Amino acid sequence: MPTESVPGDGSVKAIYAVLQAISAERFRFGKIRAEAVLAGDQRQLDRCNKVEKGMTAAVPTLLSQLMAALQREHPSR
Repeated sequence: MPTESVPGDGSVKAIYAVLQAISAERFRFGKIRAEAVLAGDQRQLDRCNKVEKGMTAAVPTLLSQLMAALQREHPSR
């Protein structure tokens, strides 16, 4: 869903945009990881794993913030 289609104010749209960016980056790092595995590049593989771990750790917090922002804006939902 495009960010413009997301209901709510700037905070909801901003959090949603960050989640979309994380999703895109995880996909990109998945491709880089696959190339590293095929090339036998352990250093690149370790780097990909570290970055993805950080991105994955941020998702639950962002989802909680998104839900809180949506509930503030639409308390009946």
